Amino acid sequence: MTIATKSDLTCRKLAAVSSVSADSVVFGSDHDGDGVVDTTSSETTALEVRHMSGDARVRLRFGRQTMTVMEVADSEAMLAVSDRGGTAADASAAALVELAIAPSSGEAPASRLFFSLPPPP
Repeated sequence: MTIATKSDLTCRKLAAVSSVSADSVVFGSDHDGDGVVDTTSSETTALEVRHMSGDARVRLRFGRQTMTVMEVADSEAMLAVSDRGGTAADASAAALVELAIAPSSGEAPASRLFFSLPPPP
């Protein structure tokens, strides 16, 4: 068993939002402490929404590998990012990520998941 010490934790950066688009939020984190976020490894992770044949798919991307974690029939999925005050934000001010999934018919309200990001150090 390995126990992380305080010095181990201070050399690593917390995950930060590196980019935001209508269908993805990308996080970057320097896991190995070398001062660089590797875009081809799990140091780059994304939450993505895709629409295929009327179904909403929520995917996680770790480096170059992608995994569908949720598929909802006849639905729409949307991502939104806001700052600590609740105002729509870009990557530099992102504090809260919202994933909303709603039936395509619009007859029922959307289900929402919120992901809170740690404040900058």
